[in-house]
Amino acid sequence: MELRSLRYALAVARARSFTRAAGRLHISQSAVSEQVAKLEAEIGFALFDRVGHGVEVTDGGRASLAEAECLPAACFSRARAALALDRRWRRQRAPAGGERGA
Repeated sequence: MELRSLRYALAVARARSFTRAAGRLHISQSAVSEQVAKLEAEIGFALFDRVGHGVEVTDGGRASLAEAECLPAACFSRARAALALDRRWRRQRAPAGGERGA
């Protein structure tokens, strides 16, 4: 399961439309549709009912997306923390006075 697929599905749920979600994500509608279809195939059920020019979130989609809502923010937060630790570690290991190794 890709974080990108979850982000796209959450955007569709918020926008209630693949087209509007794609516009908000600044990508093509077909890319959003493809990623959501892959996610639905992977989890084994539909997240959305396609109705008219929009979508309605299914009961399964509502439960799944509610659980997934915090994942993107948590992942990005952990990635930022890891980068900060890496920077501190590199500064501590850097030679004093800006000298470089021989």
